[in-house]
Amino acid sequence: MSIAPIPRSSIRGPCRRENPSGARNVHIGVTTEALPGRISPAIVLLSGVLAAQAGPAEAAPAKAVSTWEAARAEVHRGVLPTLQQRGAELRKGLSAYCISHGPSSGNAIALTFDDGPHPDFTPQILDILWEQQVPATFFVVGEMAEKHPDLIRRAAADGHCLGNHTYHHVRLPGLPAGTVATEIKACGLALQDITGQAPHWFRPPGGGTNTRVGMVARALGYRVALWDVLTADSGRPLAGEIGGRMLGEAHPGAIILLHNCVRQTVDVLPWVILALKQLGFRFVTLDDLLAPEPQDWDALMHELGIPLEPQAPVRF
Repeated sequence: MSIAPIPRSSIRGPCRRENPSGARNVHIGVTTEALPGRISPAIVLLSGVLAAQAGPAEAAPAKAVSTWEAARAEVHRGVLPTLQQRGAELRKGLSAYCISHGPSSGNAIALTFDDGPHPDFTPQILDILWEQQVPATFFVVGEMAEKHPDLIRRAAADGHCLGNHTYHHVRLPGLPAGTVATEIKACGLALQDITGQAPHWFRPPGGGTNTRVGMVARALGYRVALWDVLTADSGRPLAGEIGGRMLGEAHPGAIILLHNCVRQTVDVLPWVILALKQLGFRFVTLDDLLAPEPQDWDALMHELGIPLEPQAPVRF
């Protein structure tokens, strides 16, 4: 089992847009389209030259080993053997392990923001949540977190939950288990390095998951969190459409999917939070919405009606 290079067709930038001229910028190693707020490669190269001329005081210290390389080494050393040795155990109860909503009793709902941190919009989202005293869950892209660590520290200090959204925002189904594991592991290492805390929630980009992805996530100690209220804000509809979907589909236990990189989401967020509060909803993080991982998987599977018979093995 080796860790194959990620096919470029599998990589999707977390938040992308065209520049005013219509030309596409290059986000080297991740996507062929620029993220909002990103600058052109020529300017990146120029800024690197200027930083070098400014002397050591202006340059950030380089890591001896990159986060990706450190993650790949750990995956080879421990994760892949674990998948081989504990495959049947990891697969047991997997259907109950991937959640999309919380309990329908009570009035709690969870706002979740994917694809950050975004240098322009994430600070505004954090300001709104702070002013409204609303906790949320942020599913973070590892390489973006390393570029904007102060935003990650601020989110953690404000009491928000931080989740793993892979290191490169890559679509996982179809990739080898080693590559899936490295994407998840690298993001987790990046967040732990910044905050001192390891994340325990994982959301695959685009919600793309399968048995292999679920087993790898579980082997790494994660629970998989999807959603059941899709605002479709990544398509950049009108702000009123985003708010209308949130109000129309919100229900006790809802997990609402939003994105860090959408201006319309930022615009509608204060209004829709007030409206949901007036409807009696209470905002919580995923940690507060969902109970801890069950320990007795046989009992849980019996309760949910999931068959206990052995299933076809998963190839890694």
